Amino acid sequence: MGVGLVFDIGGTFIRGGVYDSEQGLYSFVVRQQAPNYKSKSRDELKGALMDQIQMIQTTLLNKYDNIEYEKIGISFPGPINQNGIILNAPTLWGQR
Repeated sequence: MGVGLVFDIGGTFIRGGVYDSEQGLYSFVVRQQAPNYKSKSRDELKGALMDQIQMIQTTLLNKYDNIEYEKIGISFPGPINQNGIILNAPTLWGQR
């Protein structure tokens, strides 16, 4: 795999880190409160989530300015289809 940025999107926190297939997870991990239906409207959530992922990515790349990542991995709290389309995320967006 080489080096990748990894994100764990949860209903409470979003975590981001750098993973190297030879060295494992780097010690510096960024953790931020996840936006969810309790703090944002449904229309605001997609943009807020993308903004946080970008902020975490920037923080990681500033911390490890000598890495070149090849891939991005994201874990997500809900089902997605084979095309990567999110079907539901009740811990983030609430019930439909």
